[in-house]
Amino acid sequence: MEDIGAKLARLSPAKRSLVEERLGRTSSLIKDLENIKKGLAHEYQRVARNQPLPVSHTQEIQLEYLEWIASHAVQVKPPEVFALFRITGQLDELALRKALGEIVRRREVFRTTFHHEGNGFTQIIHPPVEVPIGIECLREDSENDENATIRKFVNEQMLQPLDLANDLLLRVRLLRLREDDAVLLLITHHIIFDDYSQNLLVRELITLYGAFAKGAASPLPEPSLQFADFTYWQRQWLKGEILENLVAYWRRQLHGMQLMPELELPFDRVLPADATHQAASQYLHIPTQFYELIKNLASQKKITVFMLLLAVLKALLHFYTGKVDIAVVAPIANRHWPETENVIGYFANSLILRTDLSGDPEFTDLLQRVRKTTVDAYAHQDLPLPVLLKALNGDYESRRSYVFFNMVSETAQGLRQLPGLGIQMMNINRLNRVAKSGIRVHAKEGRSGLRLTFVYEAERLYADDVARMLHDFQSILKAVTLNAQRRLSELSPAKT
Repeated sequence: MEDIGAKLARLSPAKRSLVEERLGRTSSLIKDLENIKKGLAHEYQRVARNQPLPVSHTQEIQLEYLEWIASHAVQVKPPEVFALFRITGQLDELALRKALGEIVRRREVFRTTFHHEGNGFTQIIHPPVEVPIGIECLREDSENDENATIRKFVNEQMLQPLDLANDLLLRVRLLRLREDDAVLLLITHHIIFDDYSQNLLVRELITLYGAFAKGAASPLPEPSLQFADFTYWQRQWLKGEILENLVAYWRRQLHGMQLMPELELPFDRVLPADATHQAASQYLHIPTQFYELIKNLASQKKITVFMLLLAVLKALLHFYTGKVDIAVVAPIANRHWPETENVIGYFANSLILRTDLSGDPEFTDLLQRVRKTTVDAYAHQDLPLPVLLKALNGDYESRRSYVFFNMVSETAQGLRQLPGLGIQMMNINRLNRVAKSGIRVHAKEGRSGLRLTFVYEAERLYADDVARMLHDFQSILKAVTLNAQRRLSELSPAKT
């Protein structure tokens, strides 16, 4: 295979100079992130299972919170999560059962139960078991359309909570629409599962089903680490001076601001006393050609697309609120050590990214401010946000309105071909969705460009106001791709 040096040698001097410049800018950011990864390096070991095993710091606070809402009958978004698949072709149920059973054998988190003992919580890992599959068939006389039937199916299953003290934490349900068309629903719990884990689960399910359907053995290597090993290590490591130093950093970073960073939009309404917190959403599609301009600008400025979009979002919030101190909550996979990259569990964390927008900076200057804040936060990502807020007496689960920003790449596009079978992940809006507080902005990049979705509480914001926010976001984004040297004041939606 021809190396990059040979390819560069064939380019004209002008083109070679441009490519080398862009490679240098990209490698600069990669180097920063790699240095962070090295600085956060840890050593994990397999822990003996013949002893009480601690829960992670985040799990402990989640369990405390679940006990609190159970005693106060507070309406919140259910902590269960699900993955939904549309399956076409002749489904081999035996191969599916074997694949699910192998996943539960391989992944201890699904056969873990949680218990409150004395002054704390412990987890118990149980032996492997067969995974029951609840099967329903669509009635021929059903008057509902398919999407309505699937939504009803998902909603009914999600209304049956998982019992963390007794249940297998992987519930499987199959809805047969026709002989060669079905919907597979996998339900688990946030206490053991994050978005990164979903990708691992999907990959293993497809690989194992494909092997077992052909009568072959599992091709997957045994996991070298389980989530319980991480939780044990975290309890031994995240304490004393290390914990104090992490808390001290975030205390300095968040000094003088309210926890969580509160959103105060001019069109924000006060929630009624009997609010249902119904979720609503609107989206903006940024086509591929425009998205390429965005990626080129990010490369030129030695930042990621996430940082660029975050800077635009902060500029937008500045124009609506008049504030120059803007904080946004952003998730991070928090798997910076290679051993954790193949572990199913809840590693994800959220970072409060605070930026000073004072002085009417050029947008290029704002980008560097956002870059520094983000890179510094990545270097201190090991402190779970709930633990930080508890240490600073913050109210993590309050209904205070704040902005959350997340960016992901599109996965599982199209049908995945298996022996006589196709599988496609489905995105379907559940009935009676409960929104988290504030606005949650999700950016998803894919083959057709970028999709930006605003999820919000329908009782707090009017649909027309959210549509205006999406329009203004796009206007600022277009303006900075044309001229990133424009000052913040020149990017006001009224001027763009």
